Amino acid sequence: MHRLIKYKLALGFIFALSLFAINGAFSYYNTQRLIRNQQWVSHTHEVLNEIESTLSLVKDAETGTRGFVITGKEEYLEPYSSAVREIEGNLAPLAKLVSDNPGQILRVKNLHQMITDRLAICKEVIQKRREGGFADAQSLILIGEGKREMDNIRKLVSTMKDEEQTLLEIRATESASSARLAIATILAGTIANIALLIWVYRLLARAELQRVTLESAYSRLTRLEGMRDSLTAMLVHDLRTPLTTMLGSLEMLQDDSMGPMEPELQKEIIGMSAQGGHRLLNLINELLDISKMEAGEMKLRLETVRVDLVVSEAIKQVAALNMGDRAKVQTQIAPDLPLIQADQEIVTRVLINLIGNALKFTPREGTVTVGVRLANPKKEKMRDGIVITREMPLGEEDDVMLFFVQDTGEGIPEEDIGKIFDKFGQVESRKAGRKMSTGLGLTFCRLATEAHGGRIWVESELGKGSTFLFTVPLREAPAQSIIENSPKPVSV
Repeated sequence: MHRLIKYKLALGFIFALSLFAINGAFSYYNTQRLIRNQQWVSHTHEVLNEIESTLSLVKDAETGTRGFVITGKEEYLEPYSSAVREIEGNLAPLAKLVSDNPGQILRVKNLHQMITDRLAICKEVIQKRREGGFADAQSLILIGEGKREMDNIRKLVSTMKDEEQTLLEIRATESASSARLAIATILAGTIANIALLIWVYRLLARAELQRVTLESAYSRLTRLEGMRDSLTAMLVHDLRTPLTTMLGSLEMLQDDSMGPMEPELQKEIIGMSAQGGHRLLNLINELLDISKMEAGEMKLRLETVRVDLVVSEAIKQVAALNMGDRAKVQTQIAPDLPLIQADQEIVTRVLINLIGNALKFTPREGTVTVGVRLANPKKEKMRDGIVITREMPLGEEDDVMLFFVQDTGEGIPEEDIGKIFDKFGQVESRKAGRKMSTGLGLTFCRLATEAHGGRIWVESELGKGSTFLFTVPLREAPAQSIIENSPKPVSV
């Protein structure tokens, strides 16, 4: 799949380059065509200006001649003289401008001849005025030859202008078409490039998603391998120890080499075997419960619970586990606590796990305090170990029931605090130099607390002890909360 995405990205890159090249070529072609058409439009306007300028000069020559004939004053000939000088300068560029049009070339030649003839008549009229006076000049004008020549010039100029106007319309249309084509090409290329970028982005996003998925899968696999190793170590130690106790006890009963046993000794040996069996059963139940909880296959059995009775029952069951000479357990229960909606068996089991852990890590001369009170996360420092002993102001709907188990044991290293609620997250006793639990009990506590809509955390300081705290909301637990048909409470 990864190679396929790389292939598609390479293909998309090649396609993008091709698209840019084609778009660039079309844009260049259309731009050149647009420039060329604009040049032809400008060329036509220039031809029209030259034609109009030439006709205007001929008119100036006529005006100067007429003024001189009427007044006889030489200064009135200035327009005529200026027009005669400039007309040749206009006709030559005009002939060059229409060199691409055979019809216009012929018309320019005819125009040149007509203008020459008209200027000759003007010159003759001027000569007559100078030599014979007004009457001679007037008689020549009245013949009408000059008027006919001027009419022919106007007619020819009109024909030339019509021709150029037709060319102007054609070239303006072509120029507009080229502009539209250039815009359409740029727009189409832009849309295609955007579509290509979106496609490439989606490929990159898919590749990134696959990378994240692979990294997540690799991380999960690494975590599972670590859990497998932890499970293997747990099975080797925590299963082998009770099995060894059971088998050793049974072999002692079976072996007659020591002679008849006293009833008390037999009872003690049988008790050791039973204790090992219970430990195995509890371990298996713990694994099954956590698996069901994580799979969401169990539900809470909510009931009205008195928290003081839950604490008493948990301490009583821990005492019944025959944990040997352990630290003193005391309670700190606030008065007048309200009833809560919870699964009593599960809350009791959470407390048993926490109390059992506290006793394991607390020396005989130490103390384990089990307490419960109302607390409000918005009105007190929930993470300060000191505040758990002081009376708290009652909140309203934000109040929670706060349970805590505080010991004066070794404390938990800071690097271990983040993993103790994970499955198989074990803590090593600095004094005993070995793991002190299977790493399942606190996982159960976390899942059970979260099932009630609460949370669990720990505050610890090396050499001073630890405090495990968990909350149960006073409101009804969520309907999707887990756990049902749980086995009897056990310690870790």
